[in-house]
Amino acid sequence: MENILIEYNYFPSLAGKLRTVDIYIYENFDFKFEIFYHKKPDNRPFDEQYYRSLRTLKKLEDKLPMAIQNNIKRLLSFERFEIKRTYPELTEEEKQQYEPSDIGNEFYTFYISGKKYSVNANPWYFNKELLKTEQELSFLDFHLSILDFIDEKHNSLISEEN
Repeated sequence: MENILIEYNYFPSLAGKLRTVDIYIYENFDFKFEIFYHKKPDNRPFDEQYYRSLRTLKKLEDKLPMAIQNNIKRLLSFERFEIKRTYPELTEEEKQQYEPSDIGNEFYTFYISGKKYSVNANPWYFNKELLKTEQELSFLDFHLSILDFIDEKHNSLISEEN
């Protein structure tokens, strides 16, 4: 398999969607998609074994849709990768001082020309109103397309179970 180009990781907060997601996008636009989620329970009384049985881990591998491939190509077409780690940029002191105890995780790691770039897309650190440059707006398009892709895959898995 090709080298990893982009890694996406999502772990929910108390208010987030109850699923964890890991996506590995390779240089040839193949992807691995891993999602761990809970099926909706019926109305039976609490039974720990039953509720444990509702946890599901699915792994999918395929080629990314062309629209996402185009978003990635556009994002990586700039001479330098200049997406900041957080929007707004916070100092370590500010992160420790103001961070809620349960904010979850939504994180991208880009592997470009032997360098590693990280972007925290968690809403606590990611104010999309601060994205102004053409490259930052390209990242936003890519990010939104990944979120739609995840929802589409998750909904498809749920509908297959019914």
